[in-house]
Parts: sequence; structure tokens; C-alpha cells
Amino acid sequence: MDKVGWSEAAFRKIESEFRSYAEALSVDEIVCIPVAARGGDNVVARSANMPWYSGPTVLGYLETVDVTRPQEAAAFRLPVQWVNRPDADFRGACGTVSGGKVTPGMAVTVLPSGRTSQVSRVVSYDGELDAAVPGQSVTLTLADDVDVSRGDVIAAAGDLPKVADRFSARVVWMSEEPLVPGRSYSLKLGTAMAVATVSELQKLDLLTGRTSAAQPFGPNDIGDAEFVLDHPIAFDAYADNRTMGAFILIDRESYDTVAMGTVEREHTQSRLERLRDFLLARHDGGKAGAGGRETHVRSVLKALTWRGTGSIDTFVLTWLITGSTMWASSIASTEIVTKIVAYYVHERIWALVRFGRR
Repeated sequence: MDKVGWSEAAFRKIESEFRSYAEALSVDEIVCIPVAARGGDNVVARSANMPWYSGPTVLGYLETVDVTRPQEAAAFRLPVQWVNRPDADFRGACGTVSGGKVTPGMAVTVLPSGRTSQVSRVVSYDGELDAAVPGQSVTLTLADDVDVSRGDVIAAAGDLPKVADRFSARVVWMSEEPLVPGRSYSLKLGTAMAVATVSELQKLDLLTGRTSAAQPFGPNDIGDAEFVLDHPIAFDAYADNRTMGAFILIDRESYDTVAMGTVEREHTQSRLERLRDFLLARHDGGKAGAGGRETHVRSVLKALTWRGTGSIDTFVLTWLITGSTMWASSIASTEIVTKIVAYYVHERIWALVRFGRR
């Protein structure tokens, strides 16, 4: 501030520009303090050169700022780390509470399976508890025999996280090897693991706060991307739950951690994707999405129309070569019958195969 003559106008201009810049980065709390390191103005003691400033000094702010983020008010979440079964009479899901509060008798849902139950006991190293809050490592026993395993999430039944096989996220790339869209990486979110591929990669310009498609995506680059997983997992937006919304990417060959990221939101289909799925559904008779199968009548009609048009060229070629319409008709008719039977059998076999259906 000494270089701008202790000007409040200069300070307010910089503050306004920085707040606008930080808004694009989703920073929700900004404190701006005018300082001059040369004389220690507003570093430890309040400066007499800036009577217009009434906020904290740097040291005063650092000594009093609350860097914790209480999660008690958030929805209950317990990423399952391990299932403890020391004997046939005890089976508990172990993990660290990452949000909300859990008590015996509380209704919960196990995700991604969606099975519901009630908490019978909340057990810690020191014994049974009446309640557990974020940061506590506990073991939960459930009233019903519900399948629970590592990577699952036990959540409050009335306030569930998202469960999906894709989401949007902000990514910080840390590897010397560039990020390759379409290449598969191991993704670890909470205690869950999945194979993930990246698409729709947009690099963030730190000077403008805007994102744009850019290649390559290298070390220290930050950007937004869509992640497609090999199976659904439970997650929250990072703004709602930092444990359930943060992840790392691991190279599947070297096992190096190559990136870290934060979940922004659940993936929403673009208009192009919705149109594509609509056309695929119409192409499959509207049944492919639900695992529908080809009907016998449809298979026969497809075989008749295909071979009926396809055998015309056989008739013409045979007639040109032999000069006999009888020979041409006989060969074309034989081809129609045999090919229809073969095509029908082929169609019925593929109608039973689920591979490639959406």
C-alpha cells in the first residue's frame, strides 16, 4: 500500500477485481487486508497510514480464523472401510463418520444397493455410544441382515447422496504424463474404487477464469471434466461433503497418483446425448433400454424385406449370364428361401444376446 500512497480507492479496485476472479473458482470466503511489508503496516499492528481500514491485521486474522468446517448439520454419511466379523454373532460396518450424526435406532440406507435398515448399535474402541459425529471412527451394526462391503456408504435414509456412474468434476493434474481423454484410470473416492475414463475435458485459464477445450492437459493444469465409471458409486458434491466429494486418480500401470479432484455435480445429459439415446431407443423398437428382445414377426419381416430386395440382383445376373429366365428364377427363389432361414436364425440368436445394448 505504500507504493500507491495508502490509497483506499486503489485497494478497493484490487479487492473488487480479486473477488470477481475468485468467484469463478468457487471460493466462498475472501478476506482482503491492505498491508505494507516494509513498515509492517497491518501485518501485526494496525497501521496509522490507513485510518479508513477497520478490519483485522494479518496476524490477528490468522490467530482467530476458524479453519474447521463443522459437518454435524450435514446429512449422515459413513463410507465403509471394513466389515468386522470376529464371530458368528457380530457383524459391523467400520468407518469414519464424514457428515451428520448417527444414533441407535436411526433409519439408514446402504448405497449403492439401496437396501434400508436401522442402526442397532454404535460401537467404538471405548465401548458403545449414544451418538457419533464427524471425525469419529465407529462400527455400526444393523437390525437387518443387509449386505455391506468396503466401498459402500451408509447414509441417512431421508437424505441420500447421489448414486451414479458419471459426474462432473474439477481436476488438478499432477503427473508429467499428460491426461488422455478416453484412457482409463483408477478412481478412489472415499473408500470406493472404480475404473474411470475422462471426457469433455475443459482447461481452466487462471488469468481469465474461463474454461475452454485445450490439448494437451499437463502438469499443474486445472480444468473441468466429465467422468464415466465402470459401475455406480455414491458421492456428494464437494461443497456439501468434502470426504464424499473429493477423489484421486491413479495410473493403472505405474500406480502413481496422477490427479486429484472435487465433484461438482451429477452428470446431466446434453441435448446431443439425449437425442442419441432417443434415436437408439426408436431403432431398437423402444425396448432395448429395458432389455427388450426382437419379436419373431419383426425378425421374419426383416429377413423377407432384406432377402427380397437382395435377390433381385441375383436374378438379373443369372439371366444375363445364362439367358434363361427359368434358371434365373430358380436360383433367385432358392437363394431367397435359404437366406431367409439363415437370416432368421441369425437374428433370433442376436436378439438373445445383451452385449452392446444400451
